[in-house]
Amino acid sequence: MLYLFLSFLISYLLGSFPTAYVYGRISKGIDIRNYGSKNIGATNTLRVLGKKAGLIVLVIDLIKGLTAVLFIAYLFYYYSSNPINLLFFRISSGCGVVAGHIYSLFLKFKGGKGVATSVGVLLGIVPLAAFSAFTVWLLFFFLFGYVSLASICASLFLPVFIILFYPANPHFLALILFALTISLWIIFVCSHYFSLDNYKA
Repeated sequence: MLYLFLSFLISYLLGSFPTAYVYGRISKGIDIRNYGSKNIGATNTLRVLGKKAGLIVLVIDLIKGLTAVLFIAYLFYYYSSNPINLLFFRISSGCGVVAGHIYSLFLKFKGGKGVATSVGVLLGIVPLAAFSAFTVWLLFFFLFGYVSLASICASLFLPVFIILFYPANPHFLALILFALTISLWIIFVCSHYFSLDNYKA
């Protein structure tokens, strides 16, 4: 159990790296928390600093999620003597990296919404479901032009895709519970931040 906790802790520290804040400071000398929606996510970075900056922040935040579940989780799984399945290390690391992004240690436990990092986590654990949910996101984004609305719709479909693509997984219940947790969180934060003025592309 110690290694499981350590996988969460190290992933939390990784997730705490405030990509948008650091990019804003380095590139423009600004604190992005004072502009736009005041959020340190890719969407606000896009609005405040432009498309290139938004894409860079999006990719780095996504990579944080992937790194946690594919590298950190495997590292602690490899050195653990307990017969705990790798999936549970990945879920632990996934929860840690997302928690770090939302409650950054370096920004007095404040951070972003965690959507991009959650996508990276899902790509590492359930890639087929994640790509399918991203397709739904693209569909709703191009139809309506709202990031948060597209994220909410994609989250609603995520558990459905888990059921479709992973019914034979021996840890199916754990996957469903994890997907539901991620989905409910994204729906909650996106509903909170949703604004026709702020999120219109």
